[in-house]
Amino acid sequence: MHRFNPEHHARLDDAERYRWQDPERLIDWLALSGNETIIDVGSGTGFIALPLARHLPGGSVTGVDISSQMRDLLVAKAAEQGRSNITALVTDGETIELPDRTADIVLLANVWHELSDADALIKEFRRLLKVGGRLVVVDWKAEDTPVGPPVTERISQDEAVAALAGYGFKLKSEPALYPYHYTSEFT
Repeated sequence: MHRFNPEHHARLDDAERYRWQDPERLIDWLALSGNETIIDVGSGTGFIALPLARHLPGGSVTGVDISSQMRDLLVAKAAEQGRSNITALVTDGETIELPDRTADIVLLANVWHELSDADALIKEFRRLLKVGGRLVVVDWKAEDTPVGPPVTERISQDEAVAALAGYGFKLKSEPALYPYHYTSEFT
């Protein structure tokens, strides 16, 4: 399994990335009220978590990552930006140490293909979501793209939808937001 190396964290914030995965496109599509509680699974350095926090004056973002280095980078960036509505924690890849029914939205961006125990985490997502909450998966299309993990490591949109359906998640929408990624929203 391909897993992003935290030593390459500067690539996550490369200005070029905004051309093909601008977080504002996702945030606009989410149509936030500004009061949501969002869990960003695989938050890395905060490429999406930090812009999300700016759109949540009455809400919050919890960044979750398996790397303490990534967590520390997110915490430092949030402090630099004066973002008090971001917290960050490290996960073991199977559990997320937050209370039940915490989140309005659980977001997985660029991490579905890296899940070491997808079954355990899918159960966690169900536990963490409030009634009526949304699970949003943004991941690499299972085709050659100029950037991203090897195609053999990617999980297709159909596979992700089938896996989540097996746990009672219902596909709500599949907006075409990015050229190299699919986006699936579940309830």
